Amino acid sequence: MKTLQDLEHEHEIVKHALTISENICERLEGGETLNKDDMSELLEFLTVFVDRCHHSKEEAHLFPAIESEAKPMIAQMLYEHETGREFVRQIKQAFEAYKSGSMDALPTLIGNLRGYIKLLREHIDKEDHVLYRVAEKLLSQEQDEQMFIAFETIERERIGAGKHEAFHQMIHRLEAAYVS
Repeated sequence: MKTLQDLEHEHEIVKHALTISENICERLEGGETLNKDDMSELLEFLTVFVDRCHHSKEEAHLFPAIESEAKPMIAQMLYEHETGREFVRQIKQAFEAYKSGSMDALPTLIGNLRGYIKLLREHIDKEDHVLYRVAEKLLSQEQDEQMFIAFETIERERIGAGKHEAFHQMIHRLEAAYVS
């Protein structure tokens, strides 16, 4: 199914971003200075690509299409999306304090980033291995086609034309800098 392949492909790039995030945490814990431009880009990715694009596709289209058969699981996924948003808010707040010169913000930034990494890795695993497998059984070919068109509309309207590819390039650049 094209929609599930699209979501799983997005999960792959998110996993790369999580590895980058983990390595940033390790470097900070080792006493390195945070590259503010890289962190700003990473936060934009988490906000725009992960939440505004990927989670919007699920929340607006996939979840309603399978809700009758997967309501408890969807409730859990929605809770995890909201928890992730809260982690990102806390990371942004700590990052702003760090940029203003507060080294005291660093443990909060690292702690929330590590919490986000753990949450998203577990969340992606549940979606890839359980929720999407349920969706595979429930969605018709016609629903899949219509949903894929809706996904393209979300990308165009919520993140902008070409931005999806630009995020992929940014993650590959950050990966070259942070992942050996």
